[in-house]
Amino acid sequence: IASAILSFISFIFFLIGAAGHGDDESTVKSIPWGFVTYDDADIDFHLGLQGFYVDSSESGLGSEYLNYADDCEGADFCDTCEDAGPTVVAMCVLALVVALGAGVFNVLGVMSGSVLASIGSTVCAVIAAIFAIVGFAVFGPCLTDAVDDAGDLGDTTGTYGSAGWLTLVGFIFMLIATILDAVTFCIADGG
Repeated sequence: IASAILSFISFIFFLIGAAGHGDDESTVKSIPWGFVTYDDADIDFHLGLQGFYVDSSESGLGSEYLNYADDCEGADFCDTCEDAGPTVVAMCVLALVVALGAGVFNVLGVMSGSVLASIGSTVCAVIAAIFAIVGFAVFGPCLTDAVDDAGDLGDTTGTYGSAGWLTLVGFIFMLIATILDAVTFCIADGG
């Protein structure tokens, strides 16, 4: 049952990662995939999968949402992030569908004692973990390029945002679910 719980929690985390594809200010502010901060100027970039939100209200310059495809020219990270977005959201959607499958198979395996359901749960957990880590990794160059571009203006720091971190935690949960499924299968099989 622990594996099913982890799978269902991962489903929610992957859903949040996919929601990071939203193309509006409130989505990017609420569930960004990454952050870049200009340390000297009090300017924060909230990176999403389709655009970014520039928060420079503390420096008195105002704030705005910019779309990578339409509003962003001359910065290398815009092209990188625009290219990464569809792949990242696809990986998150695939991970959440397969994580749901892992949870369902796990519950079916516990209820029926079916070996096939247990195998299905394990296979789905592995596949969901692979999709999640690929999505997380594909976003990495976007964050790196954004930090590099921002570094031209002064000291900057960059980190993954809530959507990125939750996708990574979902990946870890799916790995734990895989281990739990494998151990449960071995114990049930007698070896």
